[in-house]
Amino acid sequence: MKSLVFIVTDKCNIKCDFCAPDCSPSREGYNDSNKMISIYDDMRNGIEIPLVVYTGGEPLLYQRDIEIASEYFKSCGVKHMRVVTNGFWGKTKKRALSTLSSLKKSGITEINISVDDFHQKFIPLETIKNAIDACVELDVRLLLAHKEHPDAIIKKETFDNLLGYEIADLQDYKRDNIPQSEYPSLMISTALTIPVGRYDRDIQYDDWIKDISNKDRWKGPCDQVLKNIIVSHKGNFAPCCGLVDRELPEFYFGDIDNTEPLETFYKMNNVTLYNWLALEGPSGIMEYIKTKNPNIEFKDGYVQNCQLCQELFQDPEKREIIKEGLKEKAIELSFKRCHYEGKRDVYNKVLEGIE
Repeated sequence: MKSLVFIVTDKCNIKCDFCAPDCSPSREGYNDSNKMISIYDDMRNGIEIPLVVYTGGEPLLYQRDIEIASEYFKSCGVKHMRVVTNGFWGKTKKRALSTLSSLKKSGITEINISVDDFHQKFIPLETIKNAIDACVELDVRLLLAHKEHPDAIIKKETFDNLLGYEIADLQDYKRDNIPQSEYPSLMISTALTIPVGRYDRDIQYDDWIKDISNKDRWKGPCDQVLKNIIVSHKGNFAPCCGLVDRELPEFYFGDIDNTEPLETFYKMNNVTLYNWLALEGPSGIMEYIKTKNPNIEFKDGYVQNCQLCQELFQDPEKREIIKEGLKEKAIELSFKRCHYEGKRDVYNKVLEGIE
């Protein structure tokens, strides 16, 4: 597992025009520090946890809970902890430094700030600059998680100009296979806005996908499903923290409040549907649906596989075919999973030999 991810809340201090999980100030519920610590204690008995991530919603609406949990995780040996935020706490330089200093003291090692046209309608660029400056001054690693679309005004150059220097691009470092240990502490990553969630029906899809350089990036296995431990604030696990509607029941599993979290998590990893997504991806499920009913329509292309995933589980007809196909696919997927696990075990043994 890559990380333990707490979806601290779906509550947010702003309501962006475009939001896949439909977060807003009116949403309720959150993972308090006691619950996060309890889940961590149970999970670490069977799974090594190298990284803890807090996301939302806006997780820093519950900053003290995050700090209490982080202090405990730090005492248990967790060395890397990340907060994904909209940066609202950078309203003044003083508040930015105070907030970040407190988070760093508790054990937070990295901040991700979501930036794009939709967030910046509510969060001024000067607020983001204060947050960036605080990260630089206090030596806290920062990634600007930037999203773009065809009509975007907020671009990478916006932040280069805001700071007066060019920010290192994460994609350049990944493309050149530069080790993470050599990454600069301030970086930006630009990706396409995925047309899922609030107001997605107003989007002209052809305009959104025409300039994508990799037209097939939405095809193939999903590299996010069953790769992390995702804990929702509703008391259950999620197979991924992908950009799909939080109200889709297929994307929640178990009852953590009334069962052993580790046992429940292991059960989730054997769910046929999640293995189908992990091993063949939404595009594989799409192809299966086409074999069952060639008359069902799909778009010619998608910005990313989360967009197709949302379509599959929002459409009652597609959903029913998926449900009926689970028994048919179970044995085939079990063999694929065994093959995958076998290859991974061999790979790990090779790594152990190298070390």
